Amino acid sequence: MESTRTILAAALLTGCAPAAMAQGVSNETVSASQSQQPAELVERLTQATAELEEAGFSGFLAVAQPGMAPVLVNAGAADPATGQAYDLETQFDIGSITKPLTGLAASMLIADGRLDPEATLADYFDNVPADKAGITVHQMLTHSAGFEDAHGFDRRPQSRDEMVAEAFAHTLQFTPGERYAYSNTGYSLVAAIIEDVTGKDYEDFMVSDVLEPLGLTSTGYHRVLDPTRTDASEEFGPMAEASWGNLEPVSWALTGNGGMASSATDLLGLGQMIVNGGLPEDVLTIWTTPRVSEGGDTEYGYGMGTMRIDGIGTVVWHNGGNPAFQTEWWTILETGQTILVHRNGGPPLQRALSAALGAATGMELSLGGPDEDIDLTEGPLPPGSAQAELVEAFIAAMDSEQDWSAFVLARMSAALLEQMPLEEHMAHYSGLSSGLRSAVVEAHAITDGQIITHVKTPDGQTTILELMPVLEDGMLKLIGIGIN
Repeated sequence: MESTRTILAAALLTGCAPAAMAQGVSNETVSASQSQQPAELVERLTQATAELEEAGFSGFLAVAQPGMAPVLVNAGAADPATGQAYDLETQFDIGSITKPLTGLAASMLIADGRLDPEATLADYFDNVPADKAGITVHQMLTHSAGFEDAHGFDRRPQSRDEMVAEAFAHTLQFTPGERYAYSNTGYSLVAAIIEDVTGKDYEDFMVSDVLEPLGLTSTGYHRVLDPTRTDASEEFGPMAEASWGNLEPVSWALTGNGGMASSATDLLGLGQMIVNGGLPEDVLTIWTTPRVSEGGDTEYGYGMGTMRIDGIGTVVWHNGGNPAFQTEWWTILETGQTILVHRNGGPPLQRALSAALGAATGMELSLGGPDEDIDLTEGPLPPGSAQAELVEAFIAAMDSEQDWSAFVLARMSAALLEQMPLEEHMAHYSGLSSGLRSAVVEAHAITDGQIITHVKTPDGQTTILELMPVLEDGMLKLIGIGIN
């Protein structure tokens, strides 16, 4: 199973956060009334979390299902500085799970007749370049507009007008509607259109008209943020600093596409509305209907992914992350279970997601990576090849910040350095090095535009490292990176 929304190119995110200190799992770390929960589920979830915590994982695993109170088990600390544990009301950065919320808002407006999914950028903005004038709301919501993946940096100021100007200046990757390519830009433009349609600030509309009426009172940006119950990263600091750069308002590099705060109560509750009711049927249908293939077995609707996994069933889902925090949010339609996993340190999130799904379903599960349909060759890449040299140089750069800086300047493509300057790459060093230092390639595959490797670190952890090379100045350089 592929984590299809691992951020590539300008955002080296998923599975790359630094380790945080771990604390023992105790009875106090299980939230909600266990008397209302199946004892077997609580036991499995607690055991899975304890094993993760022994490996250095910091975050939580949580499950909700019909007829039971939600259960959340803490690992490590929500705030490494104070030792405060995660609970159901802790606020955390949900990253790109903001997209399903923007998609929900758009679906409500579509159901109400206030927003036409076939309306175009030219219907809402002046001076739209000819190649973008016909891009529709539907195409932006389904990542089929052709925009690049991002249009700014999360922790740098960017106004709405600056976002629009940068989006319009980008060269499209393909003719709109031709195929799927994940893009933050399309969702920020949809957020701007939501403002125009409603006459309200995006966050004001989301909080007052979409989220609070559904009982989601901890979800939004600054309007809902409670610094006394947000999590933090040992490396990057409290959420508002680590994710927003302490900007108020948050940058339009994030608005509509990422970075909202939420709580387990809110996301588990919304997942249960998908299977138990609570949303108008027409809104639910517009929101969750699969519309565009992401490749493989996954499809994308208006902010919601859908896939079918043997042994589990049909899943509606999304994930999100930045260098400090990562989150997975899944609802299994057949069982009615919602699984929520969040991480602020330690091993990659996919390991925790596998554990949570196993605990929820009672099955032994091992989630694959982006290469499950690709035949891998055991062992290292062919010695002396340009691909092997690039992988070796990348892993060697994990030895020190100086090595990483030199690698970035020498081996990142000009296009990537323009989009993501050295200082942004350096901000990712701790997270990358914690999971890749002294790694050894155990298996590999070379495809068009990708070098896929399974690498193992001395502590026995396996990571899927995907490098996207481009020939520049007579040598292979990187235009993108994926980590699972």
